[in-house]
Amino acid sequence: MFSKRAIFLGGSKLGSDYHLINPSLSFNSQLRGNLKISSANENSLIKERHDVSSVTFKGSIELTDSSPDELDKDRLIEKLNERDNHNGLQNLFAMPHPANPMRMTDVISDHHLFTIDAVTAEYESRQVEPIPVLVAAVETPECIQARFRTYDEYEKLDIAFSRLLVECLVSPDFRDKVIHRFSHVIGFEFLPGQIYFMMILDACNASVIAC
Repeated sequence: MFSKRAIFLGGSKLGSDYHLINPSLSFNSQLRGNLKISSANENSLIKERHDVSSVTFKGSIELTDSSPDELDKDRLIEKLNERDNHNGLQNLFAMPHPANPMRMTDVISDHHLFTIDAVTAEYESRQVEPIPVLVAAVETPECIQARFRTYDEYEKLDIAFSRLLVECLVSPDFRDKVIHRFSHVIGFEFLPGQIYFMMILDACNASVIAC
């Protein structure tokens, strides 16, 4: 059975202690542990990912004319923010501000502050739970916080879902460009949405430079 020692309900930004700032339920899609809701959410995104008529990002930084069937970079960020909030995935996209680690921000809105390596390092560091440190048979507050920061069972299940959330906003052709550019990365197909998002932006910028 799932434990509840960390975040299992999204819908809010995180504080510097990795706790939800406003832990209130806004949408059922923010709940974790309900198989029916989770399956419905996943099936909806899988269907959208394979729908060639979906409005997607095709690599354009800025569209001069509003296109009904294409997202430019700003609209991609806007849509991803909406879906991140709706599905309660802020815990995966959250990052400490590089200039002030006590201030938490997020990879989507402040992507320009981060690199792929930095986002990857944050993700990997939250994968490994530290061994409890006891003083007089009592776990230290620092250790409790460090263990809370690591991904729990719910968050680990969200990793693949977060990737799908991003992929369904990107056209098949541009997904191929990302694969071509980053398929050499170990475990590429299993990387979470926040890293994949940074790879999309990198591939987009590289396409502009090449032009």
